[in-house]
Amino acid sequence: MRIKTCVAIFIILLQLSFLFAEPSLSARSAILIDSDTKTILFEKNTSDILPAASITKLVTAYIVLDLLDRGEISEGSVTVPEKLAEIPFPPDASLAHLTPGEKIQLDELLSLLLVYSANDAAYALALIIDDSIDAFADRMNALVSSMGYADMHFAEPSGLSVQNRISARSMAFFAADYIKRFRYALARYHSIPYVEYRGRLFYNRNKLLASYLGMDGLKTGYIEESGFNLVATAERKGLRLISVVLGIFAPTYWDGLEERDKQSAQLLDWGFSSYIRVEKSTIDIRPLRIWGGEITTITPILSRPLTATIKKDKLSSLRLEADIEKTYFAPMQNGHILGTARLTDGERTLDSCPIISPVSVERGSIWRIIADFFIRLWWQLTGKLD
Repeated sequence: MRIKTCVAIFIILLQLSFLFAEPSLSARSAILIDSDTKTILFEKNTSDILPAASITKLVTAYIVLDLLDRGEISEGSVTVPEKLAEIPFPPDASLAHLTPGEKIQLDELLSLLLVYSANDAAYALALIIDDSIDAFADRMNALVSSMGYADMHFAEPSGLSVQNRISARSMAFFAADYIKRFRYALARYHSIPYVEYRGRLFYNRNKLLASYLGMDGLKTGYIEESGFNLVATAERKGLRLISVVLGIFAPTYWDGLEERDKQSAQLLDWGFSSYIRVEKSTIDIRPLRIWGGEITTITPILSRPLTATIKKDKLSSLRLEADIEKTYFAPMQNGHILGTARLTDGERTLDSCPIISPVSVERGSIWRIIADFFIRLWWQLTGKLD
């Protein structure tokens, strides 16, 4: 009986070691981040510059959604540009077979772009916004440059060109920016199973949507030069993770699709099993004496909740520290900064924010000011004042 128990414990410990062990991936480059904080949880060759393939379409979508938000273009019917007929798409390119001159809803174009990854939808959107593909590519590069992603470069809007280049780190951070700005796009475009156009169903290229718990995006990519790429995002128990795998190669196309999904799921599984989101919205600070005010004490508060994504086995090392001045005089405005709070793991600061006054404190009467002068003097003489 004792031997069976020991064997069972050994098996459980072995399974846990595999569960919490960092993933071993064949992808040339990979990263896993917390979408909200951009905390890097896993990385492999994340600075390598690689072909983006259809992940490019996230940048195209960002531009379109941004212009819609700012009212520079309108939802509704648009005309497929005649210049689309001049684009020499490869014979095996993913296409919705748009007809130049036809009317189509802008929302349909975005759906074909993000759900089915239609390359002609990408070019149509680019030519609706700008007079040429080169001009739109300039717009793409100006966008990513303004966001701080100097290692991203684009030559066209679909991902067909090998000149579209990204790093896994910049793409993951860009995806986090995209989700933060256009969270509604996850439900409206990225997570729907198919889009119907001209009586045909165009199915979502991201097959993990149907099999991975919490998955609701984001974008697949493949050209021969890039191998198989995927930016995936899923949310569980308030924690949203983004994984990026680039450069997966396999003996066959179908093996590549399977391996891309497998490695993305492996990365996300490891993240969800190993990490937890922690939030601290209050801090234990004794009331602070305010000299010469209408009220004599205030209880400082955090300006915002402190958050961190940490490994579950590091929870016991989490500390909330405060640096705060001991002496303050009225008047004082609501929100006045009194010090700094830091959430640490004992080695490094995970998050920080100001400690502030929860109320305004007006200057007291002359009698209060005089009384506080003598009280403070007495405290100094008796060593009571810190």
